[in-house]
Amino acid sequence: MAALDSCALLTFLHASPPRVHCPEHGVRQVGLPWAGPHSRFTTLFERLAIDVLTACDVASAARLLRISWDQAWHLMDRAVARGLAAKPLNVPARVGVDEKAARKGSGLHHRGQ
Repeated sequence: MAALDSCALLTFLHASPPRVHCPEHGVRQVGLPWAGPHSRFTTLFERLAIDVLTACDVASAARLLRISWDQAWHLMDRAVARGLAAKPLNVPARVGVDEKAARKGSGLHHRGQ
């Protein structure tokens, strides 16, 4: 698992989290406080990576972060998934339609007209 560079040296963390038996859920791996589930990077590194990715293109960000282009895209996908999961689903209570504008075809495509 890659972490932030320490003292200008690339740092790798290797951990074997213990597994525990839960009577309700079965055998589970203990979560690590410094990494998300199924992540190859620490949470702190992922935060930095997202900041870098928002500031420049993927190829440049990957080069700055010393990760592959594919890893950079995977980090972005994970960030988007986290954002969507945290966003509540709001369904509007009412929808208004301007019947005159709709009849004139404003923003709508009509077949055969």
